[in-house]
Amino acid sequence: EKGDWSESAFPDALDDFRDQDRNAEAFEALRSSARDKEVRNFLVVGARGSGKTAACVAYVKDFARPDADPKAEGARRRAKKLAKLKMKDGKLPLLRLTQDDVRNAAEFESAFAKFVRMADRDCGEKCTKFVILDGLDQLLGKEQQLIYKILKESHKKVGFLLTGSSERRILDKFKKKCELLHMKSLDPRDALDVFLGVAQDKKVGFDRPGACMLYRDKRCADMSLGLALRMLQRCFVKWDFVSEMNVTKEFCPEAFIAPKTIQAGAAMGVPAPRCPICTLPMPCAHCDEQELASQGLERREELPRYENALACPCFVKYGYCRVFNEFGHCSLDHPRDRHDVIKPPLKCPQCTMVWPCRHCNFTRARDELLETVKRAQRWFSRYNKDKVLLRRAADRYKEKLDEGAELEEIDFELMDDEADA
Repeated sequence: EKGDWSESAFPDALDDFRDQDRNAEAFEALRSSARDKEVRNFLVVGARGSGKTAACVAYVKDFARPDADPKAEGARRRAKKLAKLKMKDGKLPLLRLTQDDVRNAAEFESAFAKFVRMADRDCGEKCTKFVILDGLDQLLGKEQQLIYKILKESHKKVGFLLTGSSERRILDKFKKKCELLHMKSLDPRDALDVFLGVAQDKKVGFDRPGACMLYRDKRCADMSLGLALRMLQRCFVKWDFVSEMNVTKEFCPEAFIAPKTIQAGAAMGVPAPRCPICTLPMPCAHCDEQELASQGLERREELPRYENALACPCFVKYGYCRVFNEFGHCSLDHPRDRHDVIKPPLKCPQCTMVWPCRHCNFTRARDELLETVKRAQRWFSRYNKDKVLLRRAADRYKEKLDEGAELEEIDFELMDDEADA
């Protein structure tokens, strides 16, 4: 299907947004301007996926929409203002641009001039029109300077809706001509519901692990709703099904060649072997995690290696060979470089807490050892500092001994005075 699927999640009106309380101030400012038919410039700032563009599009639609209750206070006055608006097919002229559409200042100036010319031709001269520019903070300073100049010189019936993710990267002068609005992202659970709803509306074949990975994984959308929907469209169009495997192939193929992280005891298989004493699965009271890890490392070393042979799929995927564990042999290769083996942390044999636990006699011995190491480090730093002087003193001491002087006869204080002199 053509088009941007991210716009499928755009609400049709400002009142249709989820969790209105999260961005109550921003929605109230936009709703007030649209209700009173007063053209104002807005600078909407918020994280990616917070709904900045969707709110701007809904604002333009609400601006051209009559009051739901014609008997409400001020409805007649607003109806007169609405009747004076020059629209085409019930819609106001709208220009939408992103930072990719405006790579330099000349492109924006050309696109804006063309839009004004076409809007005046279709709807009448000096008609009410709006410009939505996404990613203002991604533009350089000179591009922002020109956009500000166009905004300042434009007719009062031209409304500018500018969005950005970082307020500090936008020129301060925009805040003088635009009303600054801050928007927060949706609750992750609500955003995931919207994401899955769009997938169902588009009749996308998907499984939940693949969809959740696409939305949550930092290598994919990282919980940005708009980006997740565009990735959903790209993955489905190419692979016909959104699964964890297809998402990995499309957006993070390096995961297939990266070593897989496994526990040291994984080579013993699943389920874990049972203790010969209590018959419970290891680890137990008789075989702790350290023992299970050492057995797992020994089992990894026992697995056969064959050059130019196929790798055992069970070993590569899970870290253990089911055939070898059951029958004691396997005709496939078991490469050791496919896994990052993690050993369990050392635990205190007295209190079973992760060592150092600071609760038992072992802690005292360890603290004494650490103190000895610190003293040695301090002594070594002082030795390096006085190394030259110590060597000179040693040479003078050796000269005295070579001259036949006895150890008891050497006056070290006199030697120090001579060295100072």
